[in-house]
Amino acid sequence: MTATKADVRGGERGLTDREKEELRNIADTAKPRRDIVAGRLRAKGLVDRDSAGNWWLTDAGRRELVPA
Repeated sequence: MTATKADVRGGERGLTDREKEELRNIADTAKPRRDIVAGRLRAKGLVDRDSAGNWWLTDAGRRELVPA
């Protein structure tokens, strides 16, 4: 599978489908399925984790999940 231009650059606007899927997964299970995508979300300030490896959505991450 090759990454699309939007995946590599983080999308033109908003989040990629993979990032949205990862946000939903972290919200549901407190664990990421893809560490690389979760790392991008963490760098964007949408998720965070503690030293025990538990992940959660920040306020900004919760706002991204709310449908427009």
